[in-house]
Amino acid sequence: MKPREPQATRRPRLGKPSEASGTRGVVRSLHAVERSRLPPQAGAGKRDSLDSMRLVLILSTAVLYGCTEQSPPAEVPNIHSPQEMAVVFDIDGTLTPKVHAVRTVRPDAAVVASALAGKGYRIIYLSARVKALSSGIPAWLRENGFPDGIIRVAETAQERRHPATFKAGVLSELIEQGWQVRYAYGDSSTDFEAYAAVGIPRERVFALLREGKKTCQPGEWITCLVGWTEHLDFIRQSVPPVTYD
Repeated sequence: MKPREPQATRRPRLGKPSEASGTRGVVRSLHAVERSRLPPQAGAGKRDSLDSMRLVLILSTAVLYGCTEQSPPAEVPNIHSPQEMAVVFDIDGTLTPKVHAVRTVRPDAAVVASALAGKGYRIIYLSARVKALSSGIPAWLRENGFPDGIIRVAETAQERRHPATFKAGVLSELIEQGWQVRYAYGDSSTDFEAYAAVGIPRERVFALLREGKKTCQPGEWITCLVGWTEHLDFIRQSVPPVTYD
């Protein structure tokens, strides 16, 4: 027997700030069930397996509730000067503790992004997340205190299969319009491949260690950060504010 579909008037839409039930409630319930099954001493392998199960359950829930709507690509705004300065953040595994933890934010991730925005840098958010979950990104960023910025997500299966090419293409478009990407953050080798492809120097690329891993993924980066809190002093003391003539 097929499950009864929810009425159209009650269908939740992923990413709406006012949502109080539907997918978000189901996802929270799934998280609670998984936490209750996982003993504190469980090994990293078991946690990774549950993370994979969690992603499958979230995707199944999104399809069940019709939440496959995807955010339209953001238009690149006109630059304010010939040298618009920007910082790029990968989202999944960088602002979140691991790729599959799409609803969890790393401690102080928003604080770092806000500190950079406060110094005059424009913020760029990139994700090759699956279509069913990409529409929730703008609301997730707002709810967790991240500053406004350009949000670009993969729009096709081809872009999702080749995230380095997709991200390099987005950054190339910005650079061609006069932007300068001064700092870049990621957790995946494909992130670092994209940053290197558009000429961001290794000294300005920072890797984030995924939760449960011992080392950052290989690539052209200067430092492997365990978390965002340890990076705050660098932002406050070593990153110069943006000044325009």
